[in-house]
Amino acid sequence: MTGHRLVRAAAGAAAIALASACAGVGGVRPTFAPLSNAVVDTVNGNPTPVIIAVSAQVTANGLQIAWSSPREGYLETGWYDTDSRQPVSGPGPQNNTSVVRLRFWADSLLGNRTQLTAEAVYERILDPSRPERDLEEMVPPGHPGRVLLDGIIRGVQDRSGR
Repeated sequence: MTGHRLVRAAAGAAAIALASACAGVGGVRPTFAPLSNAVVDTVNGNPTPVIIAVSAQVTANGLQIAWSSPREGYLETGWYDTDSRQPVSGPGPQNNTSVVRLRFWADSLLGNRTQLTAEAVYERILDPSRPERDLEEMVPPGHPGRVLLDGIIRGVQDRSGR
């Protein structure tokens, strides 16, 4: 190869490598943190198998997965109506607390343990001019969405040997 072609080939390879590296940035896991009143528990295992166990529990309970990345330690369901026990296309009317979305974050701890943080949220108001996350609120204890969330966490604990 001539010097000019070699430089062009190296530049092309560098561009491909850079594009590949950038594709892995900003994956599925959101940049926002769980709500302050989210459920936090510790389970056995690393984050990847914990999220896989969450996925199995979520689908066994009839929810659809909207986003999932076991490698990143994150899973989010689609909207789910706890009254009809069916997935729905979006949040319900304003202050309809029966339509919820579940989110799970799995973070590695020492000793092959994972901190599992989970939330069941509803949209307290509908305002398309504001970011969706600003409109969400954790369902209270005893709410059907919270009961569902707690059951999924128990299922993950049972699978992990805790």
